[in-house]
Amino acid sequence: MTKFTECTFLFCLYSLVSLVLSSSFPGVFDTDETIFRLEWPGHQTLQMAPGYKSEEVIMRTADNEEYRCLVPLAGDEDDFDSEHRYTGPTAAELMDPLYKQLSCSYRIEAYWNYELCHGKHLRQYHEEKEAGKNTKLQEYFLGKVSEKEKNAEEKDRLEEAPTKRIEGKDVPYYEVMMDEGTPCDLKRNEPRKTRVLYICDPGSKQDIYSLDEISTCEYEIVVLTPNLCSNPLYKVKEAAINEIQCQAISGSPSKPKGLTALESEGTKAQFSSHNVKPPHKTASGQSGPATVVQPKEQPVADLADKQLLKDFLAGEYCLYGGQGWWKYEFCYGKFARQYHVEKTSKTEIKLGTWDEKEHRDWFRKFKKTKGQKSVYLYYGHGDICDLTGKERHVQVKLKCKESQAPHSVSIYLVEPATCEYILGVESPLICSLLSTADEDGILHPIIE
Repeated sequence: MTKFTECTFLFCLYSLVSLVLSSSFPGVFDTDETIFRLEWPGHQTLQMAPGYKSEEVIMRTADNEEYRCLVPLAGDEDDFDSEHRYTGPTAAELMDPLYKQLSCSYRIEAYWNYELCHGKHLRQYHEEKEAGKNTKLQEYFLGKVSEKEKNAEEKDRLEEAPTKRIEGKDVPYYEVMMDEGTPCDLKRNEPRKTRVLYICDPGSKQDIYSLDEISTCEYEIVVLTPNLCSNPLYKVKEAAINEIQCQAISGSPSKPKGLTALESEGTKAQFSSHNVKPPHKTASGQSGPATVVQPKEQPVADLADKQLLKDFLAGEYCLYGGQGWWKYEFCYGKFARQYHVEKTSKTEIKLGTWDEKEHRDWFRKFKKTKGQKSVYLYYGHGDICDLTGKERHVQVKLKCKESQAPHSVSIYLVEPATCEYILGVESPLICSLLSTADEDGILHPIIE
């Protein structure tokens, strides 16, 4: 165990006390993720909690006030945390009852739905139901548990579980690999695969916390589960608070004057009102009564200004969206593409480009119609698809999505057939333009 020298110790303690005296939250502070709390026990005997070792130092403030302080030392290397003594079921054994229940968790989004059947598969699907017609189902398996994964056993008990940074904390997780998903055309028909990360949450019911595409056709899903919580390896380690006790000597006040003044200022600030204006001056220069500020009701903004609509129809104002690995860009009357940006590189796939004649021919051939809330446009001549040797093409579904945020955009992409796409673009911007669509669904500038 490394022991601080007296010089280093004094310097560190001086730095800590100085930080407290200058902090807006006196009494508790942290440094390098280690939390300290400064206590002033007065005339009581200084004593550390059982099991803690300490070192005594003498501190002097800028006002020549002297204090005798007990500072905790690093923990004894012979001490073991509870996880080192744990002899209960392994993570795999704790999760096994969930797999046997044939239980599934669901995540519902604007277009896609996700079904995670624990120990079995992760499925992405969309259903379209039309009156009098059969339900159309689009689905992809983002991963399935292989026989190899099912038969895998933990040969040795883990000394420490792997962790993932979530909401500022290093959260331990138990990983299940699903690697036999639907073939991915963007990766030469390699199967899609998913890492399922289970983390302890006592109050959860196998809830899906997050789902991301971390690289092309590779996914990561985080699931909250109570099953792991009995194993201390999978509990989030909370930082212990190290208590520094300081007692006045040589006739010094029980607490430094500077700290007392700081605490007094903090107490006053707690009672100040943020919703009351200061007294206003009347025409005669006299102070009038304070007035309570009432929030004003703002009128709902117009869906979009006319210049923005003109720029959109001219292809100069493009819409961006998408979550996960791929992002999407749609420039009306020009092109639709998907792309991914790395720190030093950019991957881009053109899904289709605009040709008015081709669109009109396609619209009439397939007897498309314009709806009250949406319209379809055809963009062909995209990048060549490696799997089919043909050009990619995409149907762009422009849909009115009413919102108080006039520039909000939601974009998603589906692939009903290899390298044949539907790009959904939903925005309030579309709402005021749908009435301008001609017989083939092409939008036109609004006539003033």
